[in-house]
This record gives sequence, structure tokens and C-alpha cells, in this order.
Amino acid sequence: VVVIKMIKQLRLALLLFLALFSLPFYSACGSPSPGNTTLSVIQGEVLVKKAATADWIQAEVNMVLKVNDAIKSGPIATALITFFDGSTLELKPNTQIEIKDLVRGKTTSIRLKQEIGETTSKVKKLIDPASRYEIETPVAVAGVKGSQMVVIVAPDGATEVQNLEG
Repeated sequence: VVVIKMIKQLRLALLLFLALFSLPFYSACGSPSPGNTTLSVIQGEVLVKKAATADWIQAEVNMVLKVNDAIKSGPIATALITFFDGSTLELKPNTQIEIKDLVRGKTTSIRLKQEIGETTSKVKKLIDPASRYEIETPVAVAGVKGSQMVVIVAPDGATEVQNLEG
């Protein structure tokens, strides 16, 4: 019985290792669900409230996200959202966002509302001048067109934006 448990744990550890090791390759090739916005990595308790519903449900890897869906991470949780264009948003612990706009086409629009917490965005270069990637907070709107930024929203709504690259 002990040997069987050890084998199961080794299999699980191997699967976890392979999943984490393959993440850079998924990022290089696009999201696992081409054309969709998905939760591509989840660690800890991450919840999703689908549009037009009142209940928070447990998030799942490769869960497709749509406009008006909300995502929140627990106190020791993180999540990575991969957008249809390959841009990513990492949610740090105790963070809550809502997807306000997802438009794919010649003009791309990704708009998010961050209620609280910390996010790191890695945004693909937007070629069309009308395209946008924005995060709205209780007191500010931050936008980028092909760079990395961190947005931190304190419980009182105070907002800090840092440009890391680009």
C-alpha cells in the first residue's frame, strides 16, 4: 500500500513538473486555446464569477474567460491569464479583477478593472494606434502598448503603477 501511494505521488510530481516545464513553450506558441482568453496557470485558491451569475466557482486551468467575468486570488494564490493575442496578466495573492472588454481584430482592445491587489501585465506590441490594453482602478486608468507594467491597488483604492520594460 505504501509503495502504491509513493508511485501515485511520483506520477503527480512528474505531471506537475512537466506542466511547469512546458509553460514557456505554451507561451511561445500562444495559449492552449487559440483565439480565447484563458486561465493558463493557477496556484492556490483562485475563484471565478462568470458574467451574469452571483456565485464564485473554483477556477480551472484552461478555463475560458469572457467579458464581465471576475477573477480573484486567495491569500496564498496566484493565477496567470493568457489573452487571445498572447499578452498575459499575472494575479498576485489577494487580487481581484474583472474583464471589461475583449475585442480581437485589426483594432485590439483588452480592458480590465482591478479592484484590489497586484497584477503584472506583459503586453504584446500593439501595432494599430487605436488598439489598447488598459487597467482601470478605483482612482486611475493605466494603459500600455507593448511593455510590462505592475499595477498595485491598496484596500483604500490608492493605486501605484510601475513600468518595468518597454
